[in-house]
Amino acid sequence: MNDIINEFNDYAKENNIDIYLNEIYLSKKNTTINMLNLSSSLESLLLKGSTKYDLIMISPIYLYRFENSVEDLKKYISKDILDLYSNKNVKSIGTKNNKIMGLPLYNDVGVLYSNNIYLKKYNLTVPETWDELIEKAKFIMDREKEQGNSDLIGFMGNFQNSEILVPSTMEYLYSFRDTIDSPLPNFNSENAHRAFKKLLEIKEKVSSNDSFRLSEDKIVPLLISRKVIFGRFWNVPLSGLYTISRLPGEKKGISASWINGYYLLMNKYITEEKKEAVARVIEFTLSKNIQKMILLKYMKISGSDVLFQDEDLCKQFDCDFYHSLQFLSREAETASEQTDYNSKFINYVYNYIYNGADLDETLQNLEYMAFTYSIEYGSIYGIISIVLTLFLFVLIMGSFSLMLMKKFNYFLGVFDKDFWFVCLLGLSSSLMSNFCLVGDITEFKCNIRMVILYISISLYLYTFFIKLLICFPKRNKYSEFFNNHCHLVLLTLFITDIMCIIPFLVLSPYKIYHERTKVDDKDINIINSRKISTNTKVSKHDSDKLNFRERMLSYHYANSSLEIYGSSDDKMNKFSGSNDKMNKISGSNDKMNKINRSNSSSIPKEPQVVLYTSIISSDQKTDISNDNTLMENKINNSLNNI
Repeated sequence: MNDIINEFNDYAKENNIDIYLNEIYLSKKNTTINMLNLSSSLESLLLKGSTKYDLIMISPIYLYRFENSVEDLKKYISKDILDLYSNKNVKSIGTKNNKIMGLPLYNDVGVLYSNNIYLKKYNLTVPETWDELIEKAKFIMDREKEQGNSDLIGFMGNFQNSEILVPSTMEYLYSFRDTIDSPLPNFNSENAHRAFKKLLEIKEKVSSNDSFRLSEDKIVPLLISRKVIFGRFWNVPLSGLYTISRLPGEKKGISASWINGYYLLMNKYITEEKKEAVARVIEFTLSKNIQKMILLKYMKISGSDVLFQDEDLCKQFDCDFYHSLQFLSREAETASEQTDYNSKFINYVYNYIYNGADLDETLQNLEYMAFTYSIEYGSIYGIISIVLTLFLFVLIMGSFSLMLMKKFNYFLGVFDKDFWFVCLLGLSSSLMSNFCLVGDITEFKCNIRMVILYISISLYLYTFFIKLLICFPKRNKYSEFFNNHCHLVLLTLFITDIMCIIPFLVLSPYKIYHERTKVDDKDINIINSRKISTNTKVSKHDSDKLNFRERMLSYHYANSSLEIYGSSDDKMNKFSGSNDKMNKISGSNDKMNKINRSNSSSIPKEPQVVLYTSIISSDQKTDISNDNTLMENKINNSLNNI
């Protein structure tokens, strides 16, 4: 990120653009909140209308949190740039309700690392199927063990106890579809059963519990040490040590790659002048030249398909690697339920892989989470629900006939006949909401069900409310008024309710997604609560164009918890770049704590780093020195030990 910032500041200076980007690194030594809580804190801050942060760089994992706090980029980004990022993958992640919430600075994709040393030593090729991977990894491990080398990891799965378990599992399941054009298999499908059984086979034959669930901060050093034969990880510049290719599949030609990375968002509460400045920065970072620099230097995949049609670029980068990737990404439209879904998903899958949970039970739980089943009218449950509801409605309204019998007048004299009718109508009408739960669930049904419940309960309670006012212990002009105009009061309250309900119907807060499926040969309607979008592409990577040491240092800098920080106020706080000392960062209305990831070992670093940026005028520049010596020495030591 340093290079991008420096490039922009130089560009702004040369073109007399009154914009300057400021930056600060966050690391374990100077932060106290993990990235998940940091995302929540930022969301809370922006929902209050804070203008502290102008430009936000964040993983698509948390993009859904900022739907109501970010600006529609269509209003400020030029059409030329938007056209570069108009492909299906970008739209599925960064667009919701035709609003472009964010655009990708770059994408991270899941790939397979194959150790060049052992492939060449035993004259083996990169595995194309999971069975080939097991066979080749086991062969290498057995041969090396005979030579006294028993410290190898056959396959590093990246199935850790964190949110990274979700993309690892989903792309693995996607690799078990029948054909390239087939959708993601359901969890109750035979494909899913084969996939999960094979996953345990891989772990037991060529890996271990510890190797399979390594945290991401331990994966890169382990890859550098060359103790890994095969491994699944995000694309990083390790091509000098490993052959980077697409992940295997159940069949040859089938693969999968989950899309992650970082998206750029614009705070919608900042001034128009600031928005124009942010737009200039976004357009600069998403331009072809900067995207080429990011790709060649950091091996970070651009979100623009157009870039990989550039002949000059393809001479330096294997564009076939990109064109062969078979992408899998989560839809932004259904991601609002993601946090709760992920925690349950992780629990079920983790218990299956490491704690011996039953396969059928695990897949059934995952299937139940993924879909909500509606009750068909013709089913036994639908028939019972309809008949029972109608019976109770008739029974309640039929009891009004008791009011017409003189022998019950003494017992029912608390209300007159009109109020009894309204009371019973309100009570019985609430039962009608049950009809909204049968058949296809639609937005209209969801809305009308709430309206029915609201009105019916109001009618029922208003009768008692008016009666209590009339029977107030001390006679007064108000109780006299209610006694003389009780029907008018009831009508007024009812009309008020209707007026309050109209905005609710107009706003229509419900959003439903439908698909049809077959379960046990029965046609069942499913409300899909998490949609997966797919786009087939695939890979073979070769990139020795860059100095390996430089690329590795670049990767670690980009992977550190980085924040480009500025102030919307007239004055900028000065920051010391030392890793040992950091000034506290203050929020807008409420004070923000220091930001730390010291307890975030279980949270994947790269996909969850949050970057904030603020645009300031050049006369507000603050000198910032960042000491990255410790990180650089750590990487150099790892490289020197190879």
